[in-house]
Amino acid sequence: KELSFFVPPKLNLKFQPGAHMEIYDNNDTAKKYSIINAPAKLYKLNKNILRFLITRNEKKGLSQFIHDVVKVGDILKLKGPYFSFQYNISNKKPILAIAGGSGLSPILSIVKSTLFKNKNLNIMVFQSVKNRQEILEMDSLYTLKERYKNFSFKITLTRETPKPNSQFLFGRVNSSLQKIFKDLSTHQLLIAGSDAFVDASYEHAIKLNANKNSIFYEKFSSN
Repeated sequence: KELSFFVPPKLNLKFQPGAHMEIYDNNDTAKKYSIINAPAKLYKLNKNILRFLITRNEKKGLSQFIHDVVKVGDILKLKGPYFSFQYNISNKKPILAIAGGSGLSPILSIVKSTLFKNKNLNIMVFQSVKNRQEILEMDSLYTLKERYKNFSFKITLTRETPKPNSQFLFGRVNSSLQKIFKDLSTHQLLIAGSDAFVDASYEHAIKLNANKNSIFYEKFSSN
């Protein structure tokens, strides 16, 4: 689900691209979620709306609370923003941003903000999900593609049967990414997702000659 909050203007909330907030349930249990928005000028919140993507987890926890209990108009407690996704983007090298599931949230925030500053930068978002039903923010990706001539995206489906002439790729990152890139030595990489996804993507990027100093990542807890 997408969870959107109205933040009172008097709070003057500011955040860095890729930042996260802690969202609390009624029992004061918290979980970290990345902000999907890109900040406006001077890192201010645009239109006073904070947006998050919440993937439902089968374990009891905050994601189930948000999916099953939270209703429009509810007041929830948030803390932050916090900046844990450490990266150092150069405006001279192309960017490959690899997202596993809701790892797309900080990726989109950083990519949008980067394109605001440099509309000519070469950027590709590579999203990995289980199936078509789990594809996130397709409208946002197409909007970016229409707005910026050097932006593109690819989506790989890890648990669907490959089909000929499909717009999608099939398989995990270690098999699908090399169908697009043979060499990543000149790229900057952003990776976000679960621990296992980030580790696998990192290892495969290294095999494709990516420079360790040009790879930046954030791992998501599965709790």
